[in-house]
Amino acid sequence: MTRLAVLIPVYNDQVFLDRALAWLSREDTAFDAVIVDDGSEPQIRLPPALPFAVELIRLPRNAGIVAALNAGLHRIVEAGYDYAARMDADDISLPGRFRAQMAFLDAHPDHAVVGTWYEEVDASLATLLVQRPATCHEELLRELRYRNPFAHSAVMLRVATLRHHSWYDERYRGTEDYELFFRLAQREKVANLPIIFVRCQVSGKTTTSRRRFGYFHRLRVQLRNFEPRAAHSYFGLLRTCLMSLVPRGAARALKRLWA
Repeated sequence: MTRLAVLIPVYNDQVFLDRALAWLSREDTAFDAVIVDDGSEPQIRLPPALPFAVELIRLPRNAGIVAALNAGLHRIVEAGYDYAARMDADDISLPGRFRAQMAFLDAHPDHAVVGTWYEEVDASLATLLVQRPATCHEELLRELRYRNPFAHSAVMLRVATLRHHSWYDERYRGTEDYELFFRLAQREKVANLPIIFVRCQVSGKTTTSRRRFGYFHRLRVQLRNFEPRAAHSYFGLLRTCLMSLVPRGAARALKRLWA
């Protein structure tokens, strides 16, 4: 067993999972992968001869990404890994990422989360937007009040912290990562590496109702962590309400403006 497990939930996404695993095969740091098949039909298959160990967990039915993530995290905690890196099946992790993030967490034992800068891409991996969020804890804590400054597929978590601060919260589906990172940042330090190490695929299939559902839960997170003396808290509420009301195209334009 290595010190690092890469957690990948997947649902009916065999083609993109195969692509993601092919890119992971280029990584020069030892790791294991924990893949959670969230009730896919047909079941997810593993490519032959991967250069890293893989544990495939199959959920009996489609339970949603939060349940899949927590099933994988429970396995990672039980197995005694030091770190858990996140990946979505349709995203790309670039070589060198794991080595850099593990080195950072080894050198900064007071940090629970480290992400990276990232690109938003389409299905052909053409770049749509480059995201360069804040890198240090104090700036990230301010940024969390108005948006999620972490790409879920770009983070690495300290497993010991998860034992102390629980898992993804089922009550915040669609923003479960934002809620967890905000919760952790209140108690531990967080950071981003100023290097683009991940390509996150942007889906065009999300319905309007699902988008608004996600923004509703983002608003709940911001209200729960509202700080009356912080201007960023007010901006966060305004930004989330505005993004939930405008059409998808306008929302992407605003996102590009505020990137």
